[in-house]
Amino acid sequence: MRPADDERVFFFIHVMKTAGGSFRNHLLATFGREASYPQWDVDSGMANVELATLDAVDDERFARLRAFSGHFPYLASVRVEQRLGRPVTRLTILRHPVDRTISLLGDMRHWNEQTRGRSIEQLYDDPMLNAMFVANHMTKIFALTEADDPPNYMHGLTIDDDRLALAQQRLATVDVVGRRERFDDFIAEVERRYGWSIAERPDRHLARGEDFEVSDSFRARIAEDNAYDMAFYDYATRLP
Repeated sequence: MRPADDERVFFFIHVMKTAGGSFRNHLLATFGREASYPQWDVDSGMANVELATLDAVDDERFARLRAFSGHFPYLASVRVEQRLGRPVTRLTILRHPVDRTISLLGDMRHWNEQTRGRSIEQLYDDPMLNAMFVANHMTKIFALTEADDPPNYMHGLTIDDDRLALAQQRLATVDVVGRRERFDDFIAEVERRYGWSIAERPDRHLARGEDFEVSDSFRARIAEDNAYDMAFYDYATRLP
């Protein structure tokens, strides 16, 4: 349970395919439905994606919220912070870009009629899907700005050196940066810092469709195409 005297507000920046679903379960168990956003019996199915839906939370409910999570860019946490009038505690989990991409592509094969039946290479080569979910995706989440006017995290963005520098600068302000490869360490650090008692809830980070062979050449291609994400992840591994 959340310590009674701790009124800090948490914002979990949920990057796709990083075990964020498992951590979201812990958030819900710790804070309860009424103090968590989104609340699925109240909010629409896009509530963890659309910035406009987050912005539209009414003042009475907003005042009760203690934990935000969703596939939101970093800038969403800034909006919440500005509305709250005080800092939020930011949490996120990252993953090696090649592994994250392969996991995503495997899962994507189960999404809908447009993606089912296609190979992971075909999905990767789809320009729209690549721009929305793959191309230097982790860096994009932390590099989108208000000037980009993104409706959601799927907004395409070309990453350059300046965007990488901004993403790294913002990542350094995140209170706890975890890695999918060290998920248990991330949970332990959150418990240690904030006095949470992490509930026993089923982990959801065993993704569908990761039981296929991936060639070394395809892995190398992903790494080359997503060089900014590789640099961003390397920076994350070196944070104190």
